[in-house]
Amino acid sequence: MHNSQPERAPALAPAQVEGTCNGEFGFILGVLGITDTGRGLLREGTGAAVFNLKYSCICFKPFKGEVMDVVVTSVNKARRRRGPGPGRPLPDG
Repeated sequence: MHNSQPERAPALAPAQVEGTCNGEFGFILGVLGITDTGRGLLREGTGAAVFNLKYSCICFKPFKGEVMDVVVTSVNKARRRRGPGPGRPLPDG
């Protein structure tokens, strides 16, 4: 594996996890930094490298029954989209 790969992996990680929703941690709003870069493993046949990264982030996890102030950003026939501010819709459900 090329020596520069471990330095490049953390640069790609925030884009892959920011804006996603995880059942354990809630919505990942932003990655603050990478705390640990694990040893990279090469995938056989493709040459792709896989890294286990540990990172610190800002999360938002609403609790069941919690009351929140939201702004309705759009309404269609099927459902309403709501968000905790402009441009951040929450998934319905």
